[in-house]
Amino acid sequence: MEFWLGKQSRSCSTLFSWALPTIAAWVHRIRLRTPAFLISCWLLALVNSIAQAQPSVTASLDRDTITLGETAALTLRFEGGRPAQAPGIPATPNLTVQYAGNRSEFQMINGRSSSALILTYQLTPSAAGEYSIPAISSTVDRQRISTQPVKLRVLPADASASGNGQARYAFIKLIPARTNVFVGEVFPVDMQLYFAVRGEGLQIPQIQTEGFVFSPVQQDPRNQDPPGTQIGAVSYKILSFHTTATAAKIGTLTLGPAQASLVIHIPVNNARRARDAFEDFFDFGPRAQKQQVTLTSDPVSIEVSPVPTIGQPADFSGAVGSYTWTVTASPTNVTVGDPITLKIQLRGEGALDSLALPAYDWREFKSYPPITRTEPEDQLGIRGVKTFEQVIIPQNADVKEIPSLSFTFFDTRRKGYQTLKQPAVPVTVKPGSGGQPQIALSSGASPSSENRTDNLQDIAHIRPYLGQLTIARPPLLHQRWFLALQTVPLLGWLAVATWRRRQDSLARNPRRRRRAEVAAVVRRSLNQLPGLAKADNAAEFFATLFRLLQEQLGERLDLPASAITESVLDDRLPALGATSELVAELHELFRSCNQALYAGPVSSQQLMSLVPKAEIAIRQLQQL
Repeated sequence: MEFWLGKQSRSCSTLFSWALPTIAAWVHRIRLRTPAFLISCWLLALVNSIAQAQPSVTASLDRDTITLGETAALTLRFEGGRPAQAPGIPATPNLTVQYAGNRSEFQMINGRSSSALILTYQLTPSAAGEYSIPAISSTVDRQRISTQPVKLRVLPADASASGNGQARYAFIKLIPARTNVFVGEVFPVDMQLYFAVRGEGLQIPQIQTEGFVFSPVQQDPRNQDPPGTQIGAVSYKILSFHTTATAAKIGTLTLGPAQASLVIHIPVNNARRARDAFEDFFDFGPRAQKQQVTLTSDPVSIEVSPVPTIGQPADFSGAVGSYTWTVTASPTNVTVGDPITLKIQLRGEGALDSLALPAYDWREFKSYPPITRTEPEDQLGIRGVKTFEQVIIPQNADVKEIPSLSFTFFDTRRKGYQTLKQPAVPVTVKPGSGGQPQIALSSGASPSSENRTDNLQDIAHIRPYLGQLTIARPPLLHQRWFLALQTVPLLGWLAVATWRRRQDSLARNPRRRRRAEVAAVVRRSLNQLPGLAKADNAAEFFATLFRLLQEQLGERLDLPASAITESVLDDRLPALGATSELVAELHELFRSCNQALYAGPVSSQQLMSLVPKAEIAIRQLQQL
């Protein structure tokens, strides 16, 4: 397991002790010919390139839950330096550790370079249970650094993985994070799909059960490049899906089973050579038959306990989890009738969506229902912040403070009730302006009868005639052109949505994307051939013909275009159902391209005669 990195493990201090005399000699030689400013810049750049970052090491697992019989990969990532030898992994009972190799990474970001050494170990458990891998220490550049401990969960062996029939090619597992929970407690649930062959049309797995409330199923980001594992003699790729469950009833409940519907490609010849699972999953060959299957996992028993009633606070509103809070009130200097916004932020882990405040006593305030906002901090929404903004209005000037508040929850970690308390918040409430508004007179005297008469004469009478009549146009809502115009945004949205959906479909289907790209290349090349033939440009004509044959055959055979030669025609095309006439026609086109390198000049008529042959051959290839 030990390995020697040689000169690469030389520390920063060694580099400086070796480099500084050389730097001093260079400066002495060029100081009379180089300005001091340029020398300083050069020295700074040189020292920056020699200086190394502080060394660090991190440990991670490719999966934190596996089944007995599988292996997990432990990765140690060294940055800022390299150890002189691979560090030893502390011995753990029933866990075999095997060194699997190393690799290096180099990055250049904004002119600053960084490198990392990555060591990989294979962990093989011999018994189910929880394994804790302690901190791993190593020496880098005379400094002692350590990783953080990591935990590995090993489930009992699943007989379906080694059985016969469908389960040998694909099966699903249901893995809850805990099997003993409290009612109202939210806990993660994983679903893992194992594939040993190619699959398509996968529906998102769902859990069929009662007594639990589930969140929407989320895909694991690693499904883009799924990890693999070995179970017995079979290699599998693993797709992971995550959700959360909240127990709604008390007692022993059955979680699951989880079900997923898909089409798998079962090999016709089971005695064929063993192949890599990734190769099987993306195999487009004719040696497999499609079969629609519904994968069903084993159910899991969950023990749901009630929250204790002994010692339960009176203000407990059913919150289960672990929380902290922040309470603020603004403004605190108001007038009677002015609103005060009370902002309560609960941060922690639990069922945030269903989290609610207790009914507080607002005797001297008029209160309104709070406005809530949830900000999750993880993919499943178990951890995050829930904000309550409530408006309260003081009803009199005797109010001196906002009453003290409390929030009680059942802490699943401590298995007991916890109460968060906020002391009373002092406020200043000033009395409002009372009485009816007074009418101000400009002269200061009471209005006389003469003034009232003048005011009456100032009143304008209703006009005794209607004026000129005009025909009113119908409103826009009743005009056809306006209604037709409203469909333009809808049609534009549909066009953009269709284009976006096509782009997403092409991104998810590499073979379909390649088919579209090759079709465009072939169509463009076929349009160029007549022009090249008329121009008597034989060299460009045959180069274009050879390229479009390579592209079309590569797309049909699922091979790189550069790997297509005349030799693949007899080996691969008949398996796709190509006729002997098509194979012979393609042989003739390839020979014409090859002979063009050594034969004499080719006439324009000869080139034009090859154009319809190429079009027919390409059309027949596209129909395979």
